[in-house]
Amino acid sequence: MIVCCESDPLVVGFLCSFDGITAYEPNTWVDIEGILEKRNIKGTAIPSITITKISKARIPKVSNVAPPTI
Repeated sequence: MIVCCESDPLVVGFLCSFDGITAYEPNTWVDIEGILEKRNIKGTAIPSITITKISKARIPKVSNVAPPTI
């Protein structure tokens, strides 16, 4: 997500569900299509994507997005 400038992107994650996700190794880049829904988690409505189509994506040659730090 870019809030201010192209040079300051942030990683934003969405809760996603997909039955075949175990076919992909952790940290694999993927392209997805899906249905954006509201899901209730512990009494809080949050956005969630139910994946309807997924494919492995190429890692960009140039990326100024740093991995998230938690």
